[in-house]
Amino acid sequence: KKQKIKSLPVERVEYRLQEEEQICPRCGESLHVLKKEVHNEIEVIPAQYKIRRTVRYVYACRNCEQTGTEATIIRADAPVPFFRNSLASASLVAYIICGKYVLALPLYRQEQVFQRYGISISRQTMANWVIQAVDHYLYRIYEALKKRLLQCDILHADETAVQVLREPGRDPSSNSYMWVYVSGRYEDPCIVYEYSPGRGADYPKHFLKGYSGYLQSDGYQVYESIVSDLEQDPQSPVTNVGCWAHARRKYTDALKASSVKDPPNIVKGIQYCDALFAVEKECKYFDPEQRKEYRKNHAEHILDEYFEWVKTLQNEVLPKSKLGKAVTYSINQEKHLRKYLEDGRLENSNNRAERAIRPFTIGRNYALLRIMLCGAVY
Repeated sequence: KKQKIKSLPVERVEYRLQEEEQICPRCGESLHVLKKEVHNEIEVIPAQYKIRRTVRYVYACRNCEQTGTEATIIRADAPVPFFRNSLASASLVAYIICGKYVLALPLYRQEQVFQRYGISISRQTMANWVIQAVDHYLYRIYEALKKRLLQCDILHADETAVQVLREPGRDPSSNSYMWVYVSGRYEDPCIVYEYSPGRGADYPKHFLKGYSGYLQSDGYQVYESIVSDLEQDPQSPVTNVGCWAHARRKYTDALKASSVKDPPNIVKGIQYCDALFAVEKECKYFDPEQRKEYRKNHAEHILDEYFEWVKTLQNEVLPKSKLGKAVTYSINQEKHLRKYLEDGRLENSNNRAERAIRPFTIGRNYALLRIMLCGAVY
């Protein structure tokens, strides 16, 4: 319980008897402190809004004015406004951006929140502020993060569909896509989101131009073509790494669709995947070299057994069935699913990217503003 609140400041309030009350009602002698009863509770101080009025004095030389020489005007030093001739401060715009893109709170709800405090800020005004913040400030952060990300040895990538309202030249119901790129576990933490109007290979290929290292994904064919193209560049060799979480999900999808309780082949496929994840759990906190060696001793033989078994099913299952798709996926991805054994810094799943892209699925029905069109940054 104490661990949950240890980071909070403490306001101590004590309740004592008045001096004249510290007398025993039976014998009349003085009372002493027997013990203290302590109770903790968390109090909330609602958000406070205030006007920060900056008054900048401007000075002039009266003597120069009277003698007719060139006028001397000097202004006192003062901070430059976040936006010129605007009520928006840096803290207010940051609060709005955090509400929308971190807490998935759409602008019309934020408009209602402000109204409860007696502040009238329209959603259109807030949208304009967000756009200006990107154009004037945030794009620099985006460029810096992208530069740092492309210097990593390991990247995780994923994408999800989003809808953008009132996008020029496009139907509001058409799908756009948000791509996410995440640094590896042993790299400096870095996540960059990039918007694109489509799901074709040109968009991530443009983003990853010049990248050299491992690229881990869920097996989407676009990533395969990206790596194939980038591998042609001797200066930027890229290695594709597969995702065992995605391979396992194919079997769990087949299990959900099956009319038979615990179908043996589906259950066996899940058990193989679970065995590989059990190895990962055991070596989770090892250093990369120890992790690589542990995997070689404990995971490699499971991989060999699994692919030997799954290939025997290729001609026994219907290709378009859920189980057939799970089998085909593993066979087609074998080279990539084995890659994580090469380097102890690699993961055996793409869950880092999937966790990073999940917030966009929460706000899937909300209009995405130009911050995403320019490349949203986290």
